[in-house]
Amino acid sequence: MDPHSNTSLTMAALAGGALCLLAAWVLGQPLLVALSAVLFFASLLVWRMGFMLGPTLASAARLRVSEGDFEFPPSQDVMLQRMPGGWRASMVLGVSLRESASLSSSSQQALMMELFEKAIGGLRYPLSLSILVCPLDTSQQIQRLEERRSLAEHRRARLRGPKESDEAAKLEREIESYNAQIRRLSGGERPMKVVAWALTTATGLTREEALQRARSQASEASAVLSGSLSSSVAPLKGEDFLRAAEWQKWIPISKEDLDDQTF
Repeated sequence: MDPHSNTSLTMAALAGGALCLLAAWVLGQPLLVALSAVLFFASLLVWRMGFMLGPTLASAARLRVSEGDFEFPPSQDVMLQRMPGGWRASMVLGVSLRESASLSSSSQQALMMELFEKAIGGLRYPLSLSILVCPLDTSQQIQRLEERRSLAEHRRARLRGPKESDEAAKLEREIESYNAQIRRLSGGERPMKVVAWALTTATGLTREEALQRARSQASEASAVLSGSLSSSVAPLKGEDFLRAAEWQKWIPISKEDLDDQTF
């Protein structure tokens, strides 16, 4: 569901709820009060969950969205295009990287790269991998770490008896972890927010054949990427799918913009 559609639907529901409340106050109709409550609730639902409602409602109603030469089936997780002599279908996989390679040793990094190359080399079709990187503001992150460290130090200072030695040791390790993170960030290391996704395309003589092949390739690529990168991989749907496609042309201009658009 497009962000502009979300905004329009939200404003329409809010306006309808306000009109029902006004009419209920003028006419004294309790039914209109109930209707206004439903509309206000619908506006909140669309505002907070519009990205999920779009694919769900389209799939339930079996709606197909067409834009130019492109077509989106009810599942909204694949893009189809008719070509001379057949069809082609593309799917986008969101890749959630769990840890940074910079936190691993050189031998671990080399092993990860070797496993990744072997896994990708086993694929029988091209796979596009895209990474969007945004540097984060370290000052706010350091401040949050210092606040957590102070809280842990305060809790440790309140421990007195020998029975609390295990809890004290746990807090010592927690404080040392905060100190290590603060030293890294204060030493010039810039944390990064990383958004990654993969694109696979398949062709077929018919629409169904292209769709089936694309889903098969996406399933195989998902297993390969999740295993070799130790990450969570899942097909993108609806607004997230369209946003990843849009990022091939334009990308967010700030961290705040990226946070608003991150899938």
